[in-house]
Amino acid sequence: MGKKLSSILLILVMAVCLLSGCGKKDSTKNTTLEGTWEIRERIVTVDGVKDEEDSVILPYKKPIDGVDGVEVIMQQYMQFKNGKVKLFMKITLIGEVPGVSEGMDGVYLVQEDEYSVKDNTITVLSKDEEGNDSEEKVKVTYTIKGNELTMTSLNQSELGERVTVVKLIKVSDSEVAGAIEGPLPFE
Repeated sequence: MGKKLSSILLILVMAVCLLSGCGKKDSTKNTTLEGTWEIRERIVTVDGVKDEEDSVILPYKKPIDGVDGVEVIMQQYMQFKNGKVKLFMKITLIGEVPGVSEGMDGVYLVQEDEYSVKDNTITVLSKDEEGNDSEEKVKVTYTIKGNELTMTSLNQSELGERVTVVKLIKVSDSEVAGAIEGPLPFE
């Protein structure tokens, strides 16, 4: 009887071990930095105090200066691919500006730089206005959890210690496909 009970327990333990490896794995989560990210929030603090002017939740809506009843909705994206980081701005116009409104809506490529990654730090090498490498390097630490990316940078300025936290979610590359290169239609 003891031998039979031991055999049954052994079979049950083996079955549990075999079945525990058969669970469905969630392969839909892409935890790599490479790809397109929609910026959801930028929080800036200076010496621990939130800078309301530089902090923003996206997408955001703002009036166009000098044009009554017309607003623009703006959404920013970042794309990390092949050693290049690109910043995009998606613009949607609400209202009409005669002769100007046509063709303003769209996704604009507003900046492109080179980047490298070591551990959890992204180093961005900026370009100057002529497209040459500048001396300025920006270092940003990052964490990825599922489809969420959080980037944090720390800078010293004459105002004090400036901390910027940017929260992003991963989206399809199609969000920025066909982007218009060049300046935004307004600043």
